[in-house]
Order: sequence, then structure tokens, then C-alpha cells
Amino acid sequence: MRPTTFLLAVLAPLVSGFHLPANLPDGIYVAYYNSAGDEVHQPATLEIMNNPETYLDIGAPPAAATAAAVRSLRRADPWRYVCGCGFNMNHGDCDYAVEELKKQCDRADGGVAFVPPGLAWYSIHGGVVAFICNPHGGGTVQGIGRSGLTASYQHITDQCGWYVAGTYWYGVDPVGLDVGYMIYYSGLDFCAHAEGSSRTSC
Repeated sequence: MRPTTFLLAVLAPLVSGFHLPANLPDGIYVAYYNSAGDEVHQPATLEIMNNPETYLDIGAPPAAATAAAVRSLRRADPWRYVCGCGFNMNHGDCDYAVEELKKQCDRADGGVAFVPPGLAWYSIHGGVVAFICNPHGGGTVQGIGRSGLTASYQHITDQCGWYVAGTYWYGVDPVGLDVGYMIYYSGLDFCAHAEGSSRTSC
């Protein structure tokens, strides 16, 4: 594959989540496992966002990739927040990454991004990744639009603080989406780390 396609396929039989490639240009991406079990990252076009199961060769995530789903099933409502206390993001990068993710949802059919199980949409801007993960391998397709994203990020701000990395569980267990943002770096396993902190406030 040519580097200019920004398409990454990595053999990942034991990977839990998605590992961000280095030096991704600012933009909107989709991450998933294909039918061969490879981890794939590629730009998220509107065609893909509207019909991911039609345009992507989506396979079942490796067993380890569903670890986040197992964790979420164990928690009790209203435990809906995870905070990365001390991980403060660049304000401008954070605002831009979140807004671009919202705009992509606005452009989708009905203003809703549909997220099949084991798939993630994410936005990169500078040093921040804003994401929507559906960690439930074998689960159901979940949808979210601008209002859901706005509410989720506001909940994170309320619990974790201004521009502090965090995740909000959007849905009702056992189904839903991890919505959040983190400091972007090469190899970040963002969906697996989405629920990795023991802190629910800062």
C-alpha cells in the first residue's frame, strides 16, 4: 500500500482495541478489523459513514478486542465517566477535533453516525484524538449525532475538568458507545484505554 493512502493494516490477533498510526494528518478516520482479522485505519468518507457495513470489509474483532465490553458490563449505573486526570489537552486542538467529529455527523444521513460493534470513528487534530467507539463485539449498531456528542463532551468537562482527557458512556448497559478524547500519540490504544482509568472525577 502507498503511504499517501493513510491506510494501515496491521496483523493484530492479540490487540485490544485500535492502535493509532504515527503522523496521521488532521482528519476523520474509521478503525475496524477486517475479515482477515487485520486492524485497519482509513479516512472516513461520507459514503463509509452512512453505510459502513456496505463499504467496509468488517470482520469480528479478536477476542482481546472485546475486553472493554466485558469491563462495561461489570459496572453499575451511574458509573458513566472515566477521567484521565493530569492529562491536559491543547485547547485549540481539542475544540477543533471535537467540532470536526460533530460536523461529520451533521453531514451523515439524518445527522447520525452509525457505529457497528467493534468499530470506531475518530477525529485527529494536532495533538488530540476525539473518538466514538462501539466496544461490544457481537453487539448491535449504535447511532449518535451532534446533540449526543455535545452532551457527552459536556458531561466529561463537568466530571473531569476543562480539556482533561476523559470518556463518557453514551447509552444504557449492556449497549452503548464510548465517547471521549485523549492526547494523540503513535500507538495509542484509544478504545481500550477509553475505560482504563479508575478515576470518575478529577
